[in-house]
Amino acid sequence: MKRAALCAALLLCMVATGDDAPDSGIGGPNGRFWKKLWSEDVKVGYLYGYMHGIAWAGASEDAKDMFGPSSFEETVHGVDQFYRKAENASLPISVALTAFGKKVHGATDAEIDEYVSPMRHLMNRPLTKKP
Repeated sequence: MKRAALCAALLLCMVATGDDAPDSGIGGPNGRFWKKLWSEDVKVGYLYGYMHGIAWAGASEDAKDMFGPSSFEETVHGVDQFYRKAENASLPISVALTAFGKKVHGATDAEIDEYVSPMRHLMNRPLTKKP
């Protein structure tokens, strides 16, 4: 029942915000989607649902890694800061949350970049058509 409610809530979020191709891709909604969320309260609500979805899926350790001891408001500011770099716009929100979690847990900028760089390469490469 909880999973059905979560799926319905996520579908409603996607319909309400519009799920255009550039706003999501491999890995789900990305920085373009994040920037279209019109207020901090909406972003907090999104993160609340995201965290509880992870917990309901049985991956609460992943949620602790992403959010750590931070409040939702602190996490919103961290994700906003991550998406201020244009090269991060195509990266899924899960990558932004993981990078934020690493930072909260004491990772250096170089360690975070080591995690994020391959993701940037994957998500920002030009699409090629197969012959």
